[in-house]
Amino acid sequence: MYRRISKQIGKEADKLPNTTSGALRKMYLKRLQKQINTELTSLGKNLESTILQNMEAVANAMVNDNIAFHQAINLSIQGMFSHVPGDVVKAVSTGQVYDGRWSLSRSIWENTAKTKKDINKIIAEGIAQNKSAYDIAKDLEKYVNPDARKDWAWSKVYPGTAKVVDYNAQRLARTMVSHAYQQSFIRTTKPNPFVTKYKWESSNSGRICKLCASRDGVLFEKDELPMDHPNGMCTFTAVMDLPMTDIADRVADWALGGSDPELDAYAEYLKNS
Repeated sequence: MYRRISKQIGKEADKLPNTTSGALRKMYLKRLQKQINTELTSLGKNLESTILQNMEAVANAMVNDNIAFHQAINLSIQGMFSHVPGDVVKAVSTGQVYDGRWSLSRSIWENTAKTKKDINKIIAEGIAQNKSAYDIAKDLEKYVNPDARKDWAWSKVYPGTAKVVDYNAQRLARTMVSHAYQQSFIRTTKPNPFVTKYKWESSNSGRICKLCASRDGVLFEKDELPMDHPNGMCTFTAVMDLPMTDIADRVADWALGGSDPELDAYAEYLKNS
């Protein structure tokens, strides 16, 4: 999304005269600024829609995995966990799972507002340094392009502006999808009597933090699994003490009339879920 806007700014820049004339420069830049702000507003809306879609997709994948598990042990109920994706997307995107006043929409709006503020600053600083309309537009193109390398001089010329324009958007997208997965994982596995604990699986990537490294392989009680931090890339697995064959045998004995209060309660839960 940011690359597309950057290319559009570049095309507009090529149309601008290399002039420092106050009146003409102001007119050109005001028009360009309006176009960029319109694109950034549209980007914010598209970003929110894309994140919500991917949150729902990962939540649905978690539900489908759980349905497959229950089918494998011959314990399946129509519509099992069908409410989970919608509930999870709402809980995470509105901030219900976090403390404080936060929501996905608000975060995206604030990020968009910060980017627009940077655009204004680049234009104002460029004018103050008597740059031409073309040169200022090329700086705007560079600012919006997430792939453009901004050296140390950028912070001196445009202090306070972001060096990586899409960092906050990427962090937000990663965090929301990761937390939607985690919440779906908990909601679909926590009631399962065969799942005894959760195992933390660290990403072991080059940027793994000390906290996540220390959690790798650690077993947590089902009601004590901590939330992965923003921009986290860790995942979790359900730990079962019994092999699948033994689980299937236990379900078969129960289905044939054997007494199993725990499975009675779980079947009732699934029916109402």
